[in-house]
Amino acid sequence: MEYVADRYGKVQPVFEEAAKKLQKVKAKEIPLLSFEDDLERVKLRMAREEGEMPIIMERINGGVDFQDSYILEMLSVLSKAVCRITQHGRPIGTGFLISDNVIITNNHVIDSPERARGMLAEFNYELDRNKEIKKSFSFKLDAERFFLTSSYMADPEVPYSGLDFTMIALAEKSQEDIPLSTVKPIYLDGIRGKIIKGESCVIIQHPRGMPKKIVLKNTAFFSETRTRIVYESDTLPGSSGSMVVALGTGEIIALHHAGLPRTDSQNRILTRSGAVATASTPDEEIDWIGNEGIKISRVINALNNLDLPPEMHEIKKKLLHKTTLSQEEISSDSDRKEASFKKYPVPDSGKEQKPQPSMKPSDRKRQDYIFTAKNNPEVLSTISTLLSARYGEEPIIKLSMPAFAAAGRVELFTLNVPVMGNIEDEARNLSTIPGIINAETDIPLQLNTGSDQGDSAQSKFEGIVEDGYGKPNEDEFLKKYRDERQSIYVVDKTPQYHRKWNWYATSFDSVLADKKVPSPKGLGIKIVQFDTGFTDHAKVAGGFDKELDMDFVDQDDDAADSFTSGILKHPGHATRTGSLLIGNEVTLIAENGNCGLLAQFDFKLIPYRICKSVILIRRQQELADALNLCIAQRYPIISMSLGLPPTMATAAMAKKAYDAGIIWCCAAGNVVQVVVAPAVYPGTIAVAASNPMDEEWEGSSRGSTVDITAPGEDVYVPIFLEPKDGQKAGESFSYGNGTSYATPHVAAAAALWLAKYEDILNNGNYRGWKKVEAFRKALDVSARRKNRLPKVGFGHGILDVDKLLKTTPEKPDKLIYAYENMDEGRLGEVTQAYGEMAKTLWNKIHGWAFGIARGGQESYASSHEAELSDYSKMLERTLVTGKHGSLESSGDLSQGELLKLFSKVHQKIESEIKK
Repeated sequence: MEYVADRYGKVQPVFEEAAKKLQKVKAKEIPLLSFEDDLERVKLRMAREEGEMPIIMERINGGVDFQDSYILEMLSVLSKAVCRITQHGRPIGTGFLISDNVIITNNHVIDSPERARGMLAEFNYELDRNKEIKKSFSFKLDAERFFLTSSYMADPEVPYSGLDFTMIALAEKSQEDIPLSTVKPIYLDGIRGKIIKGESCVIIQHPRGMPKKIVLKNTAFFSETRTRIVYESDTLPGSSGSMVVALGTGEIIALHHAGLPRTDSQNRILTRSGAVATASTPDEEIDWIGNEGIKISRVINALNNLDLPPEMHEIKKKLLHKTTLSQEEISSDSDRKEASFKKYPVPDSGKEQKPQPSMKPSDRKRQDYIFTAKNNPEVLSTISTLLSARYGEEPIIKLSMPAFAAAGRVELFTLNVPVMGNIEDEARNLSTIPGIINAETDIPLQLNTGSDQGDSAQSKFEGIVEDGYGKPNEDEFLKKYRDERQSIYVVDKTPQYHRKWNWYATSFDSVLADKKVPSPKGLGIKIVQFDTGFTDHAKVAGGFDKELDMDFVDQDDDAADSFTSGILKHPGHATRTGSLLIGNEVTLIAENGNCGLLAQFDFKLIPYRICKSVILIRRQQELADALNLCIAQRYPIISMSLGLPPTMATAAMAKKAYDAGIIWCCAAGNVVQVVVAPAVYPGTIAVAASNPMDEEWEGSSRGSTVDITAPGEDVYVPIFLEPKDGQKAGESFSYGNGTSYATPHVAAAAALWLAKYEDILNNGNYRGWKKVEAFRKALDVSARRKNRLPKVGFGHGILDVDKLLKTTPEKPDKLIYAYENMDEGRLGEVTQAYGEMAKTLWNKIHGWAFGIARGGQESYASSHEAELSDYSKMLERTLVTGKHGSLESSGDLSQGELLKLFSKVHQKIESEIKK
């Protein structure tokens, strides 16, 4: 590492500048092709693609985000050739088979034939789909048959030194008597053009000697030297000698060599805190710029030019075979495409296009938008041309949810453009462009969640506890439902009974006591949770699926919720709602009680983190990305205990999920009374909340779009206790409120119902939306109508799982498409027209409920953007009489007036759903 730092410290600014440019590519501020400054490499890269030049350029430009599915098969084949190198049982590096009997690794792993003694190449050391270690097999290294190395330190006197590679032969049979021919080699392609800057690459490796791993996140190639490429990626000691694969072509581009650390003026390695690192500094504390690998083209060039002994010539010929073939194929294809290439020049990022005269660069700020348009090449080309003329730069338009997109259908698209003036006015301007149906800003939005405490003075409208911690409140619960109200689930009942009152109210107790109930896990039925990510509370230990979890906020595969306390940062919202599905029956925590409805099946809940906290979603695109992956993975159920104001994007997402056949269980909402998005839309299952008296929870949203009601007030859930004297936060339980808690009940019921009727539902007649409608119909028929709920606004009654499981799916030809009489275009227009007002009122309601003062600004806009758009001002004058003043004024509307006004705006939008 010190050698790398000393050698490349002086060119560190070049790497850092390239890294910054990469971020511009990722932010869609510059085209991918403009990042690559080597035109010859671009030509060679294009020569490897099939098709006409415009299509090829589009495909490569989109390569950062989309890949053809065959790449997965290629990666699987490549992975099988990777081995772990051990010496006397100790793992020391990674290698891979590059001929029928030769592996390659780093020189700093094997620097001499003598060093190879006692070493083995172990293949198949990896986990299977059940997360168990496969049976591996190991081959001795045979340096006498073939050995070629290049030192990791460059020596001017030694040709081809400094490339840090070693090629060495293997024995023909493993120690387990398995022939080497069972391992398929990956021949190296030494021709350039396998990747261009900005495209992604992956590393297949054995970090720290662990079972085989693959890095798929943050993997772009962004800089280079004469012999090295520099790329993002996570590696550890033991990764040395790994293959670096171009994701776009499936070809090996580099031999992983070392991490590239940031250095000071004396080329000393720095930590993230700015201190000088020492030999004992852990890898995770080093301030990494990226990783570097030896270019395969340089390795093959060295092999081709080195004069080897005659006995090695045959092996050398095999090692060079693929390079020879690629040279012929690419040269031929490159010549054929040369003329076409000239017609479509690569964008030049060095020359900024001039903006329109009316827009000064200093006045422009970049803004994300979501719009709907027909997914048609001609339509999108027209939109692109008009946007280019408007903004003075070529726009980057992306499908928001590609997994279920279809040609010719209206789809959601994303756009990032420079804006001068009010961003909401610009959204309306975008809607006037031919081809764009509707457009809206994609900015942070307040979220709607449930309360964590019981019946405190303000609990019926309390969103969350301000300091992020809860307190046990069973005394208050018993006073309310045993002494004052006399609930049948509490009076004369033991703590272990009334802590699980929600089971008895929904008949989960009798259903789960039946040993013949099919296991959802056993049938492969999965539930995805859209929330804040999981914590390590003992109640849910082992219940979240940490292999399939995803974080769409930080864009990685770790959905852990960092425990951050503070005003309105309540860690563990997903832990509490998730506990109702997968909570452990037995814990060492005092006052243990309620357990997960699916826990007895050893069910794993898949957590998707779509927001940092329970009050804010950064962009709707995070929600779209999560839903897109659910559709792509064919997950059947989503549980979402979060709500948003009605938006065009959430309306489109709800229909996407519905058409794909996903049962999307959504909280109806809290405090605001009217049903929130996405629960308000026909494509979802909207869930309201009841209490231990089988009455409505006062804070529950209600309306004609609610499908079912389930326990949501005073439900027993895990909490964190405020730490004392600097100690770790403690763990306990409390009774909490919210439709957040009602929703998991319906998700669990959906899993059991799908398992019970798997044979019927999977016979092909219930494809897509029909499966959702069959479940909705079963919910309606089986709902418990004997309750104390209001006559309207709470669906057909309280969830009754016992009766639900006895309700067979309605015949397919009897089911009615939920969007049959709905004008989607009109809904989008109304949503856009009233959207800014809805979000503004939404903020003020949340400001009142959560104690945060908000002005008249749209959503979380910063102070200098606080002014409402001209259109919204006009709308405000129409909706708000003079006595109330302006929404932008310092004076606030009363709580009742706020709710009434928001309901009025919301119903303007909701009414379009019913037409």
